[in-house]
Amino acid sequence: MECALLTRVRDEIKAGNLSVKGSKRFCQFDDFFMSDNDWIKIRSDFFKRIKLPENPTDVPSYLIMRLNNAYMIPF
Repeated sequence: MECALLTRVRDEIKAGNLSVKGSKRFCQFDDFFMSDNDWIKIRSDFFKRIKLPENPTDVPSYLIMRLNNAYMIPF
């Protein structure tokens, strides 16, 4: 019974017949983004954690290297 209720509530939310207060689905578009000051604080750690180059000019050579490594055939 609960599954049927939750499924129906989900469908009604998707149809726009119900809304959830505080839901990001129905907020201002700008609320999805962090401020520039917040990004500056975490930017360096973010790129280290995901192991991508922080400098945009390093990205093409990094991606070429990754692509070449992915297609290397071991002999």
